[in-house]
Amino acid sequence: MANNAITRLKIHQLQRLRDIELELPEVGVTAIVGVNGSGKSTIMRALACTFQPKQRIALKQEDYRPQKFFKSYEGCDWNGSSFDVDIKGDQDETRVFTKLEGAWQPLPQNRFQRYVKLIGIGDAVPHIERDAEDESLEYVKSDFIELDGPRLLSYLGEIGKIMDRSYPAAGHAKKNSGAIQSFLYASLDDRSLGKVTYPSHYMGAGEQKIFEVVREVFLAPKGSLILIEEPEVSLHNKAMHDLLLFLEEQAEKKKLQVVISTHWLGIKSWKGRLCTYSLNVDKATDAVTCKKGLAPADQHALSGHLSDIKKITIWVEDELAKKIVDHLANELNVKKFIQKIGVAYSASNLFSVAAGIVIDRDNVDNVMIVGDGDVATSLEEKRTEIEKRISMVGENMPLDGPRVWVERKRAQATALVTEFHAANQENPESFFLSVAQELRDAGKAPPWLIEDLGEIARMRPPPQPKVALYELAKMKCESDAPADITNELGSLHARLIGAIAASERWSPYVEPVSSRLKQMCEALNLLPPSPPQAALQVVAAAGAIQAAEAI
Repeated sequence: MANNAITRLKIHQLQRLRDIELELPEVGVTAIVGVNGSGKSTIMRALACTFQPKQRIALKQEDYRPQKFFKSYEGCDWNGSSFDVDIKGDQDETRVFTKLEGAWQPLPQNRFQRYVKLIGIGDAVPHIERDAEDESLEYVKSDFIELDGPRLLSYLGEIGKIMDRSYPAAGHAKKNSGAIQSFLYASLDDRSLGKVTYPSHYMGAGEQKIFEVVREVFLAPKGSLILIEEPEVSLHNKAMHDLLLFLEEQAEKKKLQVVISTHWLGIKSWKGRLCTYSLNVDKATDAVTCKKGLAPADQHALSGHLSDIKKITIWVEDELAKKIVDHLANELNVKKFIQKIGVAYSASNLFSVAAGIVIDRDNVDNVMIVGDGDVATSLEEKRTEIEKRISMVGENMPLDGPRVWVERKRAQATALVTEFHAANQENPESFFLSVAQELRDAGKAPPWLIEDLGEIARMRPPPQPKVALYELAKMKCESDAPADITNELGSLHARLIGAIAASERWSPYVEPVSSRLKQMCEALNLLPPSPPQAALQVVAAAGAIQAAEAI
């Protein structure tokens, strides 16, 4: 356990941050991810000023205080600011930090002691940019007293792994003039130039950052709190990956709490022990929310790539069902989250797709199977259809046994399938023509729909609704080519959906699919959770449908 570890931070009010809460592992690396201006630096500074410097440590320490970080400026005096931290040490305690009437509490000397190091973005600005001199750069070298022998070799070895280079030496450097008089130097084994020794002024920004960050982590006492702002700045992707691996290893070895703020996109595929929180800024209100993990919507905010949020795959029976789901996704404003709407071309194939998906994958949270509502609508009927398609698949079974595996897969596949609510188990074509006739009888149908219904009424012998719509499209098509007829049928389906969606029967018909799609988007963190009132309305609607079925 880390010494005086922070286990929870709750920000009640710090400028634009309100009701932000994070639970931190006592040992390990935590990443706070967010776009520019989302409040990452504010959180890092709140963590930094929680402690006073630890006594009896030879290392130079800074006394981070709220007064240093949260200075008044025009329009903001920070009065009313408040955050609290849970600290786990010899005695667990919650400390409240607040500014009232111009003064911060608690007093600086009343804070717990701990070694804290905040490595800001400015700490890795290339020295040559801050220390420009006309004279030649002359300096005196000396060894790292604090890193001698094996520790120095380990230090140089870690830097070499991250930078993919060989550094045989490094140490302190001093000069007598300029803005920066104390810095560091390094020796590099260069294949072209041989051994090259140079000061930090002539390091690349990323190289200097690695030397600084790795050194601070090596020097930090056991149980320290290390805060690093945007370590990815100036680093190529592999170097950032290797640096994060180093931080995780050192955190475990030295019982460190390491917190980084970042917008590095590699976080989304990180396989290590990283604890991640993402800050999301509402575009409408500018309010900031915080949640554990990195949701697809947060990835999209960082990258701008639609591929980061197109996560949902939907399978339907036919082209009409595909158009219904597409229309519904537009109504719910979730079409941007849908990667694919696949067509199985029959109810039988749809159940085969469900079985195949669960056999192939363990996680099916982003898959939805939509039936027409005319076949296998009860839970028992669905299970029967699935059982026909899932059987023993050989000897390569999990340790819990074949039967347990099969039962789990059956349950997964059955749960994937939902359907439109057709009161009389009508297929979509029957439902659409039924509603169209009601609109005509009520005087609410547009002229084109009245004309189409008349054409269908004159067909002899009277065809089934699916055939009737195909024949109607064939009549309207100027070509006999199957592809042209299919396109005309698609246009007819689109017009029908537009008319039916305005009727009172549309919402109950699509409600099971609508609710499932919204729940999926919320579970995948693509949408915020529904407010309580909305949730009650969904439950009420479901209850009304069940009551209608019982009549």
